[in-house]
Amino acid sequence: MKDLTIIIETVSHNHSACVRPPLPQYSVIAQNATFQLKGSFGRVKRLFFWYTKLGFSNEESVYFKEQESVKVFNGSFSIFLDVDSLVTLTTVTKGKHGSFADPPIQSHFPLPYSDDFQAYHVNEEPYNFAQQAGVWEIQLNNDLQHQQVIRQVITEQPIHWCDPVVQPPINIIGDPTWTDITASIDFFIPSRGGSSAVFLAVRVRGRMGCDTMAATGVFFWASVETQTYRVTADFASTVLLTHGKLLGVFLDKWHTLTTTVQGEFCVWSIDGKLVTSVQVPTSLKEGFVAIGTGNFSAADFDNVNIDRPVK
Repeated sequence: MKDLTIIIETVSHNHSACVRPPLPQYSVIAQNATFQLKGSFGRVKRLFFWYTKLGFSNEESVYFKEQESVKVFNGSFSIFLDVDSLVTLTTVTKGKHGSFADPPIQSHFPLPYSDDFQAYHVNEEPYNFAQQAGVWEIQLNNDLQHQQVIRQVITEQPIHWCDPVVQPPINIIGDPTWTDITASIDFFIPSRGGSSAVFLAVRVRGRMGCDTMAATGVFFWASVETQTYRVTADFASTVLLTHGKLLGVFLDKWHTLTTTVQGEFCVWSIDGKLVTSVQVPTSLKEGFVAIGTGNFSAADFDNVNIDRPVK
């Protein structure tokens, strides 16, 4: 017989917040509960008992307090279960209430920031990025200058939780208070199965999650296959700031996309060559940096660099 652990939770309806969907009504009362263990677990003679009581309305909470062990007879035992409690019953003899150090003092995202993604295991998610749609993983690349990259790996429309659907893939990083910022990233779109576009955005604001489609910011979309670009003031691309033709940008080739936003102006370049500049709407004052693709298809990213612009 291996070890057995049973966890029993009796949180009441009003203390069980659930957002997807709203939680149907139910009631929980204090009760005596009897359990019957069978099979190899029927030979258990004793269960160690750890008790948590969640305090509400100024009541003090009790966390993982050891109680007198529960005796088991012929696989059967009974215990009292109070409302808003969490009970752990286990055959593990070395259990204990864990401890942890105080969290670090809150601070802003450090700058300058860079990552070449070489220090990860394949299929890991990169540090400090918060993906809002799509799946972003470290993958191998056969280019010696870009041996490990971030790849958006979902190539079919997934089953969505949100309404409206959050698309295309987007991944954010940084600090919501960033104003003037320079950001660059290398990108590669394959000719087979590649994304319709990639984007780099600054001053990205919004609640994110299921509300990502309402996010605002300055988004530069590079559509390499059609040799075009557009700049929008929102993720949903409903507010067009400018658009035009791309020159010297190709599929199956690495390029470096760079933006600098300073005050009311934002400038974009690819491989060091100026593409366009826009006057930033006055409502777009601060926010995250974001990268993404034009649809649920593959694109690789490497060598992210973020810093304050040179005055």
